[in-house]
Amino acid sequence: MRLPQLPAIAPLSELLKIRTLQMLLAALILAVTMVITLSVLNAKIKKLALTMSNYTDFTALVREYNSGEKNHEDEFKQGIGTTSVLKQIEGMLSELSLKDRLLSIKSLGDKSDRQYVLETAQLRLKDLSLNEVVNILYAVREYKMAILIKSFKLKKGFSDQDKFEVSMELASVKNTSGTFQPLINTEK
Repeated sequence: MRLPQLPAIAPLSELLKIRTLQMLLAALILAVTMVITLSVLNAKIKKLALTMSNYTDFTALVREYNSGEKNHEDEFKQGIGTTSVLKQIEGMLSELSLKDRLLSIKSLGDKSDRQYVLETAQLRLKDLSLNEVVNILYAVREYKMAILIKSFKLKKGFSDQDKFEVSMELASVKNTSGTFQPLINTEK
């Protein structure tokens, strides 16, 4: 009886080479996996930092809005003007020394709601520099009587490209009864 022939066993040096290649391949796979994981983690950390920054900015805006809302409540408590919007606009233009640039100013009518009247007027000015346009917008925003900008158009001048023509619709809220009632519920 003959013994079966055993397969040839690779020499020890060959086995060590194969084992080394297997270890290197495992280390390479582990390194690639770690690099991918770290890059994903880094991207998530950057996204979290951006979200936290946006949240900080948002909370600052909320605080600013709330403080502005309180300031507007104080303005509403002071009362609403009884002067016509045309006189308010003329007064504002006089303060800015821009009456000579006035093309036209006309009333667009009133809208009444119970005890309040929304009076609207159209204002057109010519030959204004950009600085004067900004001053007008700032003056409307900061004017002692509440004037609202409903529409605003800015055109370059035809003869002088550095001068502008402004057309805007302005509105003012007036109280018809003479006694002040707040527009919004100020009790919270």
